[in-house]
Amino acid sequence: MSWFNKNKINAEEMELLLNLLEEIMTNKRFPQLTQRLREWRDSDIDQGAGEIIIATLMAADFKKPEEIEGVTAMIDDFLADGGKRG
Repeated sequence: MSWFNKNKINAEEMELLLNLLEEIMTNKRFPQLTQRLREWRDSDIDQGAGEIIIATLMAADFKKPEEIEGVTAMIDDFLADGGKRG
């Protein structure tokens, strides 16, 4: 909330963080996504790829596991090829 209040993230990014928190912490779901997000944090994935990941996460419906599995697979792909797509 402090990031949102300090205008470091926008309302959509805040919603993403709240959805992640609810699903991962409260419902104990998506451990693979959590691991991939940690790997992404520690990787050399370029900014463009990171923006694609964020946009995809923001559009994902966390109530649909198949969407989150798709995001996880996309992050896997970026990690495998060093963040270069195409």
